[in-house]
This record gives sequence, structure tokens and C-alpha cells, in this order.
Amino acid sequence: MLSFDFVQRALLEIMLLSVGLGLLTILVNLRDLGVLGTGIGHAAFTGGVIGILLGAPWLWTILTGMLVALLSQRIEGKRVSSANSVIVAFTFILAFGLILSYFVPGQVSTVMGLLFGSMLGVDSFDIMLTSVATLLLVVFFVRHYWEILSTTFDEEYSSVVGMPVKMLKIVISVLLAFYITVTIRAVGTLMMEALLVIPGAVALQLTDSYHTSWKMSMVLIAISGVASLILAFYWNLPVSPLMVVILSLSFLVARFVFPQK
Repeated sequence: MLSFDFVQRALLEIMLLSVGLGLLTILVNLRDLGVLGTGIGHAAFTGGVIGILLGAPWLWTILTGMLVALLSQRIEGKRVSSANSVIVAFTFILAFGLILSYFVPGQVSTVMGLLFGSMLGVDSFDIMLTSVATLLLVVFFVRHYWEILSTTFDEEYSSVVGMPVKMLKIVISVLLAFYITVTIRAVGTLMMEALLVIPGAVALQLTDSYHTSWKMSMVLIAISGVASLILAFYWNLPVSPLMVVILSLSFLVARFVFPQK
């Protein structure tokens, strides 16, 4: 199995995702960013469709994802919640992408690939983009770990003591958008939503330590990814949906076997 180049690339992609998504999933849970992640993922779908039609799909995917992330910050106000602002930002873009998908050659297979991902189809360029995005996340977390935790749990206090609360929110949104968009080909639009939420939910159910929860979420993603890759190789199944199934079962076990957390 490991003698195949496409399996080696998929395994490397999974290891990178375990680090990047492992960091993001805890923030998504603690900061309630699930809706934002969903909006960015849907925008990335539209960007992928535009890129297939015009060329440079990775560039269009990143641009549309960034647009939704920045718009959600811009239009949020006293009378527009962050969740609703994301819905306003991405509904038009998603509808536009669905219409455009009807003009894509080989429409069904192309759209299915964008929605559910193709882990076994990643190439060296995909891995390079994921590596860059993962490195940016790691550097950001290492340099601003305590600021991230402080602003996550008490924005008002963090603002009073001089922490750049607004800037951190924007940077987190931009990094989230960048990571989702560059990995959407491997993970898929619909599966990305689950992978951003479930690993963190499992980890936070099992431990009260947020430092430990980040490590645990990385391990969960890595184990589910490797197991899914093996099943996908021998049973000819898609990797990302298998990961979601495994992680969902893990959440059920964590929730009902360890309900005290």
C-alpha cells in the first residue's frame, strides 16, 4: 500500500491536517466559529467552480474564502449577529457557485470531488499549500498562545489590559479561511464542516485542560485519517467521509461513556 505514490501523498496530507485542523478545531468550538467555517467552506466550493472554468482553481478558492471571512467581520454589528452575518455573506456566493457548476464539463464528478474531497488525488502542489498554511498556524499559535486563550474566554478583560482583541479576531478568521480553502480539495466542502467541529468536541469532552485538548485533537485526526486511508485503499471508499464517521462514533463514545466532562 505504501509503495504507491498517491498513498504516500495522502498520508502526508493527513499528517499535516492533523496539526492544522487539530489547532483550529479547539478554537472553532471555544469561539463558536462553526458557522463561519461552514460559510468559508461553501465559498471555497464556488471558488473551485470558478477556478475550473477560468483556470487557477486554488487562487479563486482562496480569494472567495477570504472574501467571506472578511465580509463576516465587516458587516457584523449590534443588529446583525456573527452567525447571521456569515449567512448574509455566503448565501449569494454559494447559490452563484451552484449555478456555475452546471457549466462545468463532467459536472457530477467535479462537483462531487469539491463537496466530498479527494484525499487520494492530492498532488505535490496541494501538499505544499497545506504545509504553508499549517506552518502559518503553528507560528501564530506559538507566538500568541496566551493572547488567544485570554481573548477566547474573556474579551472584555483582554481589551482592558491592552490585548489587540479585534486584530486577533481578524487574524484568526483569515487563517481559518486560508486553511479551509487550501485543503478543500483533499477534505471536501461538506466534510470540512465536520472535521472543524467534531475532533475538538471529542477532546473537550475528555479533558479539562485546553493545552491537552489541542494535542488530543491532533491525535484523533491522525488516527481517524490513517484508519480511513487504509479502509479507502482496500474498499475503494472516500477518505474524508470515513474520517467523519470514525470521529462521529468517537464523539458518541466520549459523550456517553465520559459524561462528567
